[in-house]
Amino acid sequence: MRRLNTLVLSSGLSVLAACGAAPDSQDYSQDYSQDYSQDYSQDYSREFDANVAGLQAKVLCSETFVAGRDPADVQAAELSSPNLHPAVERVTAEILEETGVKGAQASAGGTTRFAVFRGQYGCSIVPEAYDLSALVRGDLHDPALYRQKDAWGAPENTANARHAALQGLAEATLENPNALASGRTRALLIMRNGALLAEAYAPGFGPERPMASYSMGKALTNALVGILVQKEMIDLKAPVPVDAWQGAHDPRREITVEHLLHMSAGLDTEYAGRSDMGSPAMSALFGSLDPEHYALSSRLRQPPGTLSWYSNANTFALMHIVRTRVGGGMADLQRFIMEELFKPLGMQHSMIEFNAYGTPMTTSFNYVSARDWARFGQLYLNDGVVNNRRILPAGWARYTRTPLASSKDRTFGAHWHVNAGRSAGHADPEHQGKNDRPPIKSVPEDALFALGDSGQSLMVVPSMNLIVVRLGQLRPPGEGWNYTAFLDDLMDSLLSQEAGG
Repeated sequence: MRRLNTLVLSSGLSVLAACGAAPDSQDYSQDYSQDYSQDYSQDYSREFDANVAGLQAKVLCSETFVAGRDPADVQAAELSSPNLHPAVERVTAEILEETGVKGAQASAGGTTRFAVFRGQYGCSIVPEAYDLSALVRGDLHDPALYRQKDAWGAPENTANARHAALQGLAEATLENPNALASGRTRALLIMRNGALLAEAYAPGFGPERPMASYSMGKALTNALVGILVQKEMIDLKAPVPVDAWQGAHDPRREITVEHLLHMSAGLDTEYAGRSDMGSPAMSALFGSLDPEHYALSSRLRQPPGTLSWYSNANTFALMHIVRTRVGGGMADLQRFIMEELFKPLGMQHSMIEFNAYGTPMTTSFNYVSARDWARFGQLYLNDGVVNNRRILPAGWARYTRTPLASSKDRTFGAHWHVNAGRSAGHADPEHQGKNDRPPIKSVPEDALFALGDSGQSLMVVPSMNLIVVRLGQLRPPGEGWNYTAFLDDLMDSLLSQEAGG
């Protein structure tokens, strides 16, 4: 085993330079279907292998050291079948055994990537041209610091409010304990009017275990921006304060924070969820590309505000703004997240992981327990107030669930998915006909959804004072979670309950 404390991987700086210079004219003609591999000076197949290996190392590291699971269980459930990516069958992953270093490594196609546990910052994939010894390390935040009155009451005190039919529905969704690798629901929670009506967990999971939430973290980004708006530290309508976009002939100078929040900045980046594993979008998550550089160096495809386009680059740019507003350093941002969001809400089993460049990866790398997601959802039902303290601006939940008038599909609000396009028949064209995305006809139009890969979801319905959390897996294909069918059954049960059934 090589010594990781002094390891320096080969240079990847040429990749950073290949993302494109600042545009000098208002040219929106570039097609979204461009071959992003053309931007690489490195071999594309190697980048593909490196990203797949980075993904595997990251999952093994985070599930072991952040979620506290047994590495053998992680290997069996996540890494021994194509639950994450079809290429996993040719990947080998293992826990690091180096003294003083906690983490994991994975290899694919002769390329090895490492993920290192950094305490309160979670697990970070080590990019190329990076010395592991330079990584900042720290201790996990002490949960005792965040033990205070819950935002919505102690769940263990609401057992008498359990609803038998809903509890049965929740338990019926759980994955088969005899076929863990098949991928099913691991946590299901239903809360209404502040009472926990149903809660169920698969074997090995429970109320205090943080779980991978993936793009659900985009909703956390919404809250962090909202907190700064409340503090009058961000102006939604003002041009984004990014120096690289301020050239006299740079069309990006017209991008506002609101455009980024609504995924309508016009940045010419890949649609999240369909990106090829060898693309810059995937390298920004799992490889050698600095996510902030990826976002801030992106050209425009169309004028800001004219089309919603679901891309991680919008989130990276927002978190760049948040970071600079609260001090600029990792410790500054970590302190802001804890003191202004997690601590007031009592979210003591939650973590936003940072990458090796110091970027908080709210796009994808979030570990949050089901109860903490419910606490977070309650903040939006309470119009941004918790324990008589205003966290978010008045009316922020209504603002969040309102798509921009320019949005063609009207299923995306301010970094949350919404049901606003239900009656008009609008649907995200990338997910038309899928069973895991809005619009969902059985659910009221004011519903908000924080959604993540593999069926992770938080639904908040203000008109029903309802919160539903689901965490787990979807894969292998055809054996997973049907969100629409579950919500249809849930709505039937709730209506029956109201009718006295």
